[in-house]
Amino acid sequence: MAEPVQSESWPSFVAGSAGGVADMLLCHPILTFKVRSQAHMMGEGGRYRPRATLAEFLSLYQGLTPAVSRGALAGALSLGTNQYFKALFSASDHEPLSMNFLAAATASGILESIVYSPIELATIQMQMGLHNSATQCAKDLYRSHGLRGLYMGFTPFLTSNIFGNLVFFVSYGWLQRQFGGTRDGLTVPGVAGTTVAAGTAGALSYLAGQPADTVQAVMMAQRRPREQFPSARACVQEMLAREGWRGLFRGLTPNLMAAVPGISISMVVFEAVLPVVTRLSNDSEAPT
Repeated sequence: MAEPVQSESWPSFVAGSAGGVADMLLCHPILTFKVRSQAHMMGEGGRYRPRATLAEFLSLYQGLTPAVSRGALAGALSLGTNQYFKALFSASDHEPLSMNFLAAATASGILESIVYSPIELATIQMQMGLHNSATQCAKDLYRSHGLRGLYMGFTPFLTSNIFGNLVFFVSYGWLQRQFGGTRDGLTVPGVAGTTVAAGTAGALSYLAGQPADTVQAVMMAQRRPREQFPSARACVQEMLAREGWRGLFRGLTPNLMAAVPGISISMVVFEAVLPVVTRLSNDSEAPT
């Protein structure tokens, strides 16, 4: 069993990484705007109102380096580990509501969160102008609060990833079958079908994870752990007191603006790169 799982999954890690990089290069400015609009809501400055200047536009690229690293890791982990766990749990793409399929999506969400939560934290801290580099951010937080400092906002981040993964993989698999034909017994939706399926599934997954995503962004935008909010629960209570339930959906519009094109291009790249990497892997393993 071990060999088939490994051979099926590692090309997905490579293809997922390529898709994640493409996603971040396209959508990082929109995500920076989203984070600032979410975090400014809980600060003294109120709503985030960007100025129409070149300097303000260029500032939207702050944190691009850790964001690209996060994108590569996120794509590799999300798609690669999902493929691995599907093989491990014998989950079928034709049964997206089966316990095995749902378990694979949940397990990949948990692993993603553990691995790149510190990168997400560094990205948000740089987007908010709190640190000039990811290294400086990691050193400062670790020096002052140890390992716990690197996982500030982890609980809502984990929640957002699990809900997002469940909704995305279930809906993407179903939409692929609606838009695609078959080749060699596999669903092949083509570029247009992949774009529509991924964009729609991405929008649905972001809707499902948006409240937790907002709490995560606010907590990760603190200069120090527990500086303003000692827990995710305290953050939610404060947000509800200030703006009601709509506060939990702050940043939804820029999130969707980033999700639809970002996830679409990520999955198009993934679906294009995966057969190439798989073919190269098979050729290298073939006896000479």
